[in-house]
Amino acid sequence: MTKHGNDQFLTKLFAENFQRLNGLAETACTPQEAASKAVRLIASNGGKSVYKLKLFHEIDEEVSKTLSEAGLESAAPSKLETSVDVLKRVDAGISTAVAAVAETGTLVEAAYDDVERLTSSFPRIHIVFVKASTIVGKVEELGGLIRRTFQNARQATVTFISGPSRSGDIEQRIVVGLHGPHVVGAVVLSWL
Repeated sequence: MTKHGNDQFLTKLFAENFQRLNGLAETACTPQEAASKAVRLIASNGGKSVYKLKLFHEIDEEVSKTLSEAGLESAAPSKLETSVDVLKRVDAGISTAVAAVAETGTLVEAAYDDVERLTSSFPRIHIVFVKASTIVGKVEELGGLIRRTFQNARQATVTFISGPSRSGDIEQRIVVGLHGPHVVGAVVLSWL
């Protein structure tokens, strides 16, 4: 199988498994399509305000432009509030994943400060961009990536995200969105 064919296979498997976990998965072929799909996921789930981390340079400007054109508020800290305060009040957070695992439908985020980590935790909608070339088949294939993450930073947090937050300790029922995002959308960038 060619590298491109393998990327397509892993992307499809990741999307299927992510959706089984109540995540929303989209694949995009261009920066414009990626931005449009992210904005649609936010708006269709009632999002009006967004906190966006710095994204991959290939899509960052296009996402900002599309958010603005759609009339979504791009929230930023002011002199009176911190980034964490902003994250507590916005509807959606947008971030990037360093990898994804096809077999488990899991996104892998590396955060180097609290704001990066909380962008995927506080808002009720979380949109994550991931490059197709970084989707691996199995969790075991992440060892080198995780080692490099901790070697390159004094403080890092690696988070595995498999759809919206879930808790099974309430009357032995699974409750979605209790301690984190109610909606998690992954947009796979197929050309990267």
